[in-house]
Amino acid sequence: MDTMALKLVLVLVFCAGISVILGDPVPVFKDCGSKVAKINSINITPCETEPCPLVKGHNVSVVLEFTTNKQITKASAVVHAILSGVRVPYPLQNPDGCKDSGLKCPIAGGGTYNYTSSLLVSKTYPSIKLVVEWELKDQDGDVIWCFQVPAQVGG
Repeated sequence: MDTMALKLVLVLVFCAGISVILGDPVPVFKDCGSKVAKINSINITPCETEPCPLVKGHNVSVVLEFTTNKQITKASAVVHAILSGVRVPYPLQNPDGCKDSGLKCPIAGGGTYNYTSSLLVSKTYPSIKLVVEWELKDQDGDVIWCFQVPAQVGG
């Protein structure tokens, strides 16, 4: 094997190892009706496997990068747990998408922004598989972005 081929093999092995160690930001998410923005990336911590593990008594953090196509003057976050097709509202401590979320309203159309939030997984929740649906709505009630991710409450 020549030196160049050996270097290529070593680089590929190194990259594969880093990929296994770091994992993907979110293994699988589904866009569930984003209208005002395009989701560029989502990072949920912890969420290195599918379904995302939601550990009772611990926080789950979300960082979502999006590019909007219109001006947003007001934003409201809404979270649901979907259990056997039934959407159950999850009350956020801070549903105001323009406050303590990394966003400062008004948001200009055409820009790229990062939304950050966290939620506590209550110790009283049952251990169950579900789908988490998280959306941000604008001043007109239009869905800025929406994503769903499979999750497992436990531990």
